[in-house]
Amino acid sequence: MKVSRVALVWMSSHRVGNSRSSLVVGGTDSGAAVRQVLPDGADGLIDTASLAGAALGAIRDGGRYVTTTMAPESVRGVSIAGIYARPDAAALATLVDMASAGRLHTPVAREFDMSEVRAAYQEFAAGNHRGRIVLTF
Repeated sequence: MKVSRVALVWMSSHRVGNSRSSLVVGGTDSGAAVRQVLPDGADGLIDTASLAGAALGAIRDGGRYVTTTMAPESVRGVSIAGIYARPDAAALATLVDMASAGRLHTPVAREFDMSEVRAAYQEFAAGNHRGRIVLTF
């Protein structure tokens, strides 16, 4: 059985699952970060951080790139696919109910007062946090 090496590009950095098969990379130089762990490149990459060009550098020739935003042009035989969601009122209502019941837990990295919006953005843009950056007002 072949184990595919898949990278997930996210805004915060941590590993999930078996690091032989999955890797989560943060920051904007995702291509270089993935290539440090997988010198030949990942077989596939799921980009949820809209990094497009930088993320494509992480994929081996002929690999697969999946994005949640506009897909870039293919390079080096990499196949490109987009994932798009449609509004779903019933699913949103279920999430609201779960959150209200305390069954939905979202880790919070740091809270900022609305007067600290610039600092909150800088913290978010740095990408070195685990969890959500929250503005309170």
